[in-house]
Amino acid sequence: MKRIMSYRLFALPLAFACLPAFAAGDAPLAAKIVNYVLFFGGLGYLLRGVVGKFFKERQAKIRDSLAMAEKSREEAARRLDELKEKMKDLDRELEDISANVRQEAEREKARIQARAKEDAEKILAQAKADVENMRRESIAQLRTYAATLALDEAEKTIKNTITDGERDKLFADFSASLGAKS
Repeated sequence: MKRIMSYRLFALPLAFACLPAFAAGDAPLAAKIVNYVLFFGGLGYLLRGVVGKFFKERQAKIRDSLAMAEKSREEAARRLDELKEKMKDLDRELEDISANVRQEAEREKARIQARAKEDAEKILAQAKADVENMRRESIAQLRTYAATLALDEAEKTIKNTITDGERDKLFADFSASLGAKS
């Protein structure tokens, strides 16, 4: 019933369009208009099912594409929000890492300074010990040298001041003292 009404609604304006041509006596023009209307009306009637099906399928595809595009847009917006959130977290994490690195560097600096101070103290102590050992060794060498010089000088003095008789008497006294100790 709907189809018939739509054809009637289509045919009515066509008839009104042809009336002036018929009234003016231009029948061939009116016939051409009627032929065009009949041709395109019949063509529309025959292709109505195929064309209707095509447009319905096309409409469904467009509707599906729009729905898919909307889902994709929502997914993209969600992912963008997630990325923004991660970027905020990255900024905080980067600040935390920087702070940790600074603290670790300060601890390492303090550890290196303490170790360097210990090493310097060890080197200083070793140097002091070496200087003390050299001083003692030098004192010992000086004492040995002084004693040697004193003995050499005493020997010279004794050789120059003691006569052969005094020497024999000293030797006899010394031999007697050795014999008494044994």
